Amino acid sequence: GLDGKVKDASRIFPLILSLAKRGIQKKFLIPKEAENKISKIPNIEFAGVNHIKEAIDFFKNSNKKFNFS
Repeated sequence: GLDGKVKDASRIFPLILSLAKRGIQKKFLIPKEAENKISKIPNIEFAGVNHIKEAIDFFKNSNKKFNFS
């Protein structure tokens, strides 16, 4: 059901890799369980979340920073 959990998907890595290579996007909010995979992509910043509430809080709280890979 719809419980607010943010889940990993097989298409996240190739999508982020493609966007980063083309210079279209360098910052990403991703599922926490994808952090290890995504950290292998150079020259991007990302933050991992487990729940949609964490994603909303991330954008409300300007003190949070993206992680560098």
